[in-house]
Amino acid sequence: MSILPILTYKEPVLRTKAQAVTVFDDDLATLISDMWETMRAAPGVGLAAPQIGKSIRVLVAAHQGVETAIVNPTIVEASDEERLGTEGCLSVKEFIGVNIRRKAWVVVEGCNVQGEVIRVRAEEWFARILQHEIDHLDGILFMDRLDSIEDLRLKQQPVASDTPAPEPELVPARNGASAPVGSSRKGGSSKGANPSNKSHHSKRTSGVKRSATSTNPERAKVQSRSGSRHK
Repeated sequence: MSILPILTYKEPVLRTKAQAVTVFDDDLATLISDMWETMRAAPGVGLAAPQIGKSIRVLVAAHQGVETAIVNPTIVEASDEERLGTEGCLSVKEFIGVNIRRKAWVVVEGCNVQGEVIRVRAEEWFARILQHEIDHLDGILFMDRLDSIEDLRLKQQPVASDTPAPEPELVPARNGASAPVGSSRKGGSSKGANPSNKSHHSKRTSGVKRSATSTNPERAKVQSRSGSRHK
């Protein structure tokens, strides 16, 4: 097993939709072993293949003793409810994002390293990790899911993977009218933060279309805040 370099958000591969895996061989098994080693050394709780320069649909994730490697993962079921939470990223070490919306639970279908079909049901923080890593496979970073540049915070110190995450807040599913609990912002189209200084458009997992406005966080006024886990 090898510890591989983790690419930063400025690399084009992190803005590219990854290709499906079609060959399940020893090379794939070695890659997944290297991803585990790299994630643990970082340290982190999740890693996607594009983060180590491989534009293929593979992820590894760990939470509370549960470890899973999924090839060609797809979210096949998801809750109507969403949760707000804080996220960091091994490819965006300078910043964390707060108030990021994710589905409260998801069911992910894919394959294991042998090519056998598997299904993983994940709730709460583990669901957030899987959604974050699947976003990587679609060229999406957590900054694209921010409602406001004010939710991008400068992180002055690295956060260990075993640091407890802040308790996410349950919010109602957005049907075009609901606003986040504890927030004055309205749902719908909103501004996102993109450290690559390039416009990027994406859809939330809830299906609400959003557009992200290009913003350079190095020039933005941000507040220091810790408490996220790296993915």
